Amino acid sequence: METIAVYFEPVAKSYGLHTVTGVVMVRTPLGFETLPQSARQVSSPAPPAGKFSFVMLQCEPDGTATLYAVAPPEDIPSILEAFGRHSAGDAMDAEIGMQPVEMVLFQGPHFYERYGIAATALEKLREKKAGLLLAGFSGSMAYLVVPDGTAESAKAALAECFRLP
Repeated sequence: METIAVYFEPVAKSYGLHTVTGVVMVRTPLGFETLPQSARQVSSPAPPAGKFSFVMLQCEPDGTATLYAVAPPEDIPSILEAFGRHSAGDAMDAEIGMQPVEMVLFQGPHFYERYGIAATALEKLREKKAGLLLAGFSGSMAYLVVPDGTAESAKAALAECFRLP
């Protein structure tokens, strides 16, 4: 006989909701062959000058990958260089897409062990047409990338289903 425990909170408590503005999201294809060198460079004792708020790698079935990075616009060239991509002068490589975005950083409540919490957050953003572009979850943190100018409406949507400090 197996025992199953279920935990339910009518309104889940969160530990913080913050915004990051003045950033852009860059999207670029990468080959898997560049990843080992990129990982070493990004995690080295002297990492590239650019700082990013969020980075995500989407692996495709055809053996390619797409890198998404969110950072201040001035840091994008050094981030791209760390991943083996670069701009030619001031003009970005034609394969590289970039757009202004904002981020909502949502702390708590333990996404890694309570999957319904993440589903509740994403469903509320969908219901409110918040325009979610990317989402990443780790432990007790959600990184939500939304179009420029929409972070406050995304925060308001999340406040409808989570108790905020």
